[in-house]
Amino acid sequence: MTPSRHNGRAGMTLIEVLLAAALLGLGLVTLLGGLSSCLAVMRAAGEFQQAQWALSLGELAYPVTQVEEVEDLNVDGDSELVEGFTFSRAVDPKEVEDELTDDGLYIVRTRIAWGAGGEGQAEELVSYVWHKGGGSVR
Repeated sequence: MTPSRHNGRAGMTLIEVLLAAALLGLGLVTLLGGLSSCLAVMRAAGEFQQAQWALSLGELAYPVTQVEEVEDLNVDGDSELVEGFTFSRAVDPKEVEDELTDDGLYIVRTRIAWGAGGEGQAEELVSYVWHKGGGSVR
């Protein structure tokens, strides 16, 4: 009979078990970190999609149509459209020195904000509006 190479010992040593446990733990920590990042991105994408929906509802509720005065396009923070979102629109004032050279273009900033007390995130859409007859915003 020939003697076995392990002298009757079978299995793994304590160092091998500890090394395997450490590698398994490192793999799990990496996996959970990646999962956490993925969930944060998915949450942010969902909030952004809801913000786009709220912005569309705001545009429907307060359309940019022909108005008598340009300042009628202003909307102070309306938070009744979608819970947790605030819709607002502001027409940038402009100085008109000569009525003959006024081009009648106004910058309109439409904003949707969400998050903690309106201090979270926001999306802003900037567009131009031409108002017949020009004139300055008061």
